[in-house]
Amino acid sequence: MKAWSLRTRLARTLGFDIPRLNARLTSAGQESARMAARIEALELENARLRAAPAPVSAPLSPAVPTATRLRDLLSALLDTYESTRGISCDAYCDTPQWHAMAEAQYLEAVVIAHQAGLLSDAQARLRAKASVARLQSGALHRETGVSAQWGLGFRWQDFPSDEPFLVTTALVTRALAAADGLIPCAGLVQEGFRGLARLPRREVVINDKAVALPVYAPALPEVVENTIALWAQVVLDNPELSESGSATLREAEQALEWLNGSFMPGLGWTYSKTRPVFDLMHQVYILEGLLCCRSINDPEQLAIETFASFRSGVGYIDSMTLSDRAKAIESVGRSGKNYIVFRGDRVLTARADPARVWSLGGMLGSFGLFAVEGKQPDYWLSQIRRFPVQMLPEHFGADFRQEMHLARGAALALKALRRKASDTGLSVE
Repeated sequence: MKAWSLRTRLARTLGFDIPRLNARLTSAGQESARMAARIEALELENARLRAAPAPVSAPLSPAVPTATRLRDLLSALLDTYESTRGISCDAYCDTPQWHAMAEAQYLEAVVIAHQAGLLSDAQARLRAKASVARLQSGALHRETGVSAQWGLGFRWQDFPSDEPFLVTTALVTRALAAADGLIPCAGLVQEGFRGLARLPRREVVINDKAVALPVYAPALPEVVENTIALWAQVVLDNPELSESGSATLREAEQALEWLNGSFMPGLGWTYSKTRPVFDLMHQVYILEGLLCCRSINDPEQLAIETFASFRSGVGYIDSMTLSDRAKAIESVGRSGKNYIVFRGDRVLTARADPARVWSLGGMLGSFGLFAVEGKQPDYWLSQIRRFPVQMLPEHFGADFRQEMHLARGAALALKALRRKASDTGLSVE
């Protein structure tokens, strides 16, 4: 006598179609397994996103050749960023989140690394595509096909989280324009350019004429020198986005000529007319802007002088503030970290703190740019080889807005070193 399973005996007793019942039960079991797998995958993804970015060690040693150190540094930075999708805390925000400025610097680093032969076509396009998608979804006040702007994405001082900033929008638009040859993103580039044009303006007198320049942010209608340089760089590097001979192109040139004329020998440029602070990162933005302007005679000499003024021992300081002698002496007496700096007849105070990561990264990038485009490549290559790796953190993933400036800087420096090796036939190491 044939032995029947309990399920079969029950089905026969109730009059069910056994083959059809078996098929349905099998299908239900398979769907249940698929659902369980999807739930498990989502739980793993949520756990990864909730976790703090896993720090990646910076495998740096002064005994290792410069190109090897920089390649390892760039690889660690890009891999850390990619593995966390750009989510990190920030010097001004303790909540882990995505940052548009960091994404822009990451995207440029990917493009430059590809140009230098450090990433394959497939690797670069895959990373760039994901980066552009994040920038598109993270835009503020976006009107698809019309304009887009970017900002901090978190509350800072009196600024709301959705406040658009000139500096962030300019950096993002610059990065998108650089990536457009790698993946198609011309539409978003144009949106960013129009987003810049929509920012409020304020008149500045240049050569006895009033010129309207974009302000720092709608909530802070002040003309800030370093952000103006970034805006002008985007305009002049992408003339096809402006009508030929338009006022915008001329205004950008006038702005950079104005900045060139406001250079303080032995120091550089102050933050603004109301804040007499010389910040290393802001010098980078201004010098890179001047480099793209044909009417500026020799920005390279200004760069040599400016970066040298921030040198301190074997490293660099982050900022200096104009003062008078009495206030400077009083400041040093009150603070254990302040000290006095004399530049000709000018007196400044500075803090005995090393330069921040984005300042070092921005400066390293400028070394690379001037090594390729300047008249003194050997000088700039020597600065790259003497870059103070001992000032960098041991791990990355804590603050991507700063760290991706370093990634872009490392990519530009490597591009310069590889160009030198190609021209001379010497080893890139």
